[in-house]
Amino acid sequence: MQKSNYIFALTMAALALLFYFWGNAFSEDASQWPQFFALALLLLSILLIVDTILKPNREKDDEEDEVAKPQIYEKKVFYSALLLIVYLLIMNRLGFLLTTPIFLAALLWAINYRFITKLITISLGTTIAITIIFQFLLGVPIPQGVLANLF
Repeated sequence: MQKSNYIFALTMAALALLFYFWGNAFSEDASQWPQFFALALLLLSILLIVDTILKPNREKDDEEDEVAKPQIYEKKVFYSALLLIVYLLIMNRLGFLLTTPIFLAALLWAINYRFITKLITISLGTTIAITIIFQFLLGVPIPQGVLANLF
């Protein structure tokens, strides 16, 4: 698994550098975000290489667990995909603020996260943070659904 980590990290680092230099083709204002994300990707690629060097046997334990219980992971993937499809189908009707906390809570529950208070906090906190960042700070409209007349 170490070899695949190195290949993946080097591929992502090459893509990050490519995107960074492509960002130079834009105006100074327009190039800031692509270059920021390219640098973030480059940093994460470097951290993956460092992590693989420091802890080379970490993924062997994970692979043994995955081999032992493949059906459990298949069910989690199926339920996650099903939840995502239902979420996307009803979000425009009910709105982002109503469906997202329910979706996140159901998704966490589907992957066997059973700490109720943390589950609720994560679901509501993520929804509020996304709303503040996109709707209010960046001015990107989010689907309001049945709450359209309130805002």
